[in-house]
Amino acid sequence: MKSAVKELYHDFEEIKGRNKRLSVEVFARKVQGLSRDSQGRSNASSYDDVTNMFKGKDSIEFSDYLKFVLKVSSDDEVKKVLTDFFQEVENDNGFIKIDELIKLEEKLGRKIDRDEASSIIKEWDSNAEGKLDLDAYLMYKTNNICK
Repeated sequence: MKSAVKELYHDFEEIKGRNKRLSVEVFARKVQGLSRDSQGRSNASSYDDVTNMFKGKDSIEFSDYLKFVLKVSSDDEVKKVLTDFFQEVENDNGFIKIDELIKLEEKLGRKIDRDEASSIIKEWDSNAEGKLDLDAYLMYKTNNICK
């Protein structure tokens, strides 16, 4: 596992603590506490921002946490995390095909079928080779980050 991804799993486990499930309310309180400056003012996501992001859910999974991190991270951090996930599934050839894209999206908390994966590849594969390189994947994902 690459370092950025490993750090995210570690951070999620640390936030979750000994609980098997992490409630949205507990997560929102922890995020709000972490986002205060030295004078105690909130300088990032508020409790309401977090609860609204996960409206309708009682608890969050790692994929939900990942979506939150990607939403509040800088472009460089997002690129690093997505690159690490991409490299986990590609077969050392620098490309992903339909099956790898399905696996990758699942790791990111989104289930897609072969038809949808094929559609994504057709739309974002500029060479029409039936596969995505890292740049094409990053372009696709940054344009569809909350899917």
